[in-house]
Order: sequence, then structure tokens, then C-alpha cells
Amino acid sequence: MKRSAFTLIELLVVVGIIALLSTMGIMSYFKLQERQRVENTAKDIITYLRDIENKARTGDRGTGNCHPSNTAKAVSNKNGLQLKNWETTINNLSIDSKPHCLPGNATASTSDTVGNSVSFTPNTSTNNLQLRCTGSSNCKVTIQFEPLFGNTLVNGSKNQKFILYDTVNNYCYTFQIKNGAITSGKLFNTLTECQNADV
Repeated sequence: MKRSAFTLIELLVVVGIIALLSTMGIMSYFKLQERQRVENTAKDIITYLRDIENKARTGDRGTGNCHPSNTAKAVSNKNGLQLKNWETTINNLSIDSKPHCLPGNATASTSDTVGNSVSFTPNTSTNNLQLRCTGSSNCKVTIQFEPLFGNTLVNGSKNQKFILYDTVNNYCYTFQIKNGAITSGKLFNTLTECQNADV
């Protein structure tokens, strides 16, 4: 009885196909991981900015000199301090916020009292990630969140587009402060898509 068997060439072809499919699967997995990293970091930034906005709207003066008691979260208290704003400084992925307060009888020449910082720290590695603003590859802006029903201003404007860009894989996530409100944003595959998007 004649036995049929695979030839060496057939075995090599099968092994080659398996290796090719495995490589493609691994590459897809790593690309998915990089996309997720960009999206997660962008959403962390948005959550942080919304938290600071909420502190301003509710009159939370944080800790430190701006709020000596560290307890009440009102627009003013017995020592007469009033919340002026929460000021957020963005320099790429270095993001820091501080409350600014004034005495109840403040005049135009009265100096701010500044509270302790609340800083942003990404949950993931930020290698190859850049936070860009409209027309700039390195975002440097100041956001002022005013209390109660006040404005949200970026360098004096109610509108600013942000793009978190992966310089190696080209993925990006764009969001905006639009008419004073922080949008949820969206993930894209190319920088051009982010630049053209209105989200």
C-alpha cells in the first residue's frame, strides 16, 4: 500500500504562511496598542481639564494660600477671599493648574493670592506624543476657568483646537475648547485628518 506524505516544499510553504500570518497579527496588535495609548492619554487630558473647570464653577479654591482653611468650597468665606479663576498652563504635556483669589474689596491694583498647584500626570508613557495647538507643533497656552457661569478663555479666546499627535505612528486625537466648552474629541489615523476635523 502506497503512503501519501507532505513534501519538504509543501511543509516549508505551510510554515511560511503561518509565520506571515503571525507577524501580521503581532503588528496589528501593536498598532492597536499605540492607537489606544493616544486615545487614553487624550481622554485623561480632557478629564483633567473638566475637573479644573468644575472646581472653578463650584468655587472650589483648592488648598494653600488661596484657601487657608482647606475645607469650605464656597465663592467667598469669612476671611473675604473670593475665587477669581482657576488658571491652567499648558506646555506640551506639562499641564499645571492653580486657583487665583482676591479679597472681597479688591481693586484693579490688588494682587492675586495663588493657591497650590493641581498637576496633570499621564497614566501611560508619553514617548513620541506631542500636544499641539492650532498652528503650533508645541502647545503653549493659558486657560482661565472663571467661577459660576463665567467664561473659559484660552489666551483670551473662547476657541482653541488641540491635537495629541503620535509622531511615530501618525495617530492623533483632536478636541477643542469651543465657545468656552470642552468637546469630547475623536481619534484619527493621520495628522491631516485631525487638522481638518471639526469635533
